[in-house]
Amino acid sequence: MKKPPYLILCLTLSIGFLGCQKDVETVEENSEITLSHEQDEKPIQHLKLEDIATESSAVEVMQSTTEQLRAKTTLDALELHEIHMITYSLEKAVAFFAENLSGPRQVTAQEMAVVVEEVHLSSENNRKDETKAALDQYFALFESFTKGS
Repeated sequence: MKKPPYLILCLTLSIGFLGCQKDVETVEENSEITLSHEQDEKPIQHLKLEDIATESSAVEVMQSTTEQLRAKTTLDALELHEIHMITYSLEKAVAFFAENLSGPRQVTAQEMAVVVEEVHLSSENNRKDETKAALDQYFALFESFTKGS
């Protein structure tokens, strides 16, 4: 009479091991996805914002987001997340100028777009030093851009 409980125990353990094996496979698949994502470094669209339609709106967004970015000084995980979210709006403002200006200011706006993308990616991936370097580069371009207006 002791055999049925033993049989049930063996069956339960077997099913448990099979379930664990599936979890291990899922973790391995997710690691491969993470590694390939790090190699590609394409941003994930966390926010979908409408394009900016007017120059006055673009100026306002660029000034306010730059001010918000300048206030980030510790660059801890929370601030890096906040920077990442701020870049969505900033990207829209910079894109407006990169598409609608001409001459040297358009070139600067296009350079800013590349740098803002670097800020976006480095902050999204919690890379403090790279974020700091990209922010410094952005602030220099911002100063040049605003003096050219």
